[in-house]
Amino acid sequence: MSEILPEHHVSRHCSPAKMNPDTGVIEGTAFLLRENEPFLSVNWLEYYSNCKNQLDQLKQIHEFLSKKFQNGGIRPTHAYIILNKKITLDYIDQKFKKKVILRIEQDKRTTPFNCHSGIFDTAIDKARERAVANQLAILVNSNPANKIMVKDLLADKDKSS
Repeated sequence: MSEILPEHHVSRHCSPAKMNPDTGVIEGTAFLLRENEPFLSVNWLEYYSNCKNQLDQLKQIHEFLSKKFQNGGIRPTHAYIILNKKITLDYIDQKFKKKVILRIEQDKRTTPFNCHSGIFDTAIDKARERAVANQLAILVNSNPANKIMVKDLLADKDKSS
């Protein structure tokens, strides 16, 4: 598989520092680029096409990221944000009246290819980056199913083991 189709999903790891401590609401800062990051880093769920459902795909991504950050960087208090490609692109298109065009694509720099992907063109300038980040946060927070806490993912993993 090499193309993220419109009906596919990507996930983004989110630390507690990017969530409101009182409400757990995802903040716009969760969608800001890190220094020297060329695109917003996400992971493609449907890359794991052998999984029977989205939760199992997310578990695969959690394993992938846990190996990448072996120092315990992903803790139970962290979350995964889920975005549908078509809904996300249409939402941003509508909010910015077609003046902001994002791309969600697999990261072609990784060899061999894996689930790592990106949301491209969020940060033409700082004002645009903040506006897009805030709109992505609003989109995520509009549906509680868009956020899965790592502790819940691990609890479900323990049940199915």
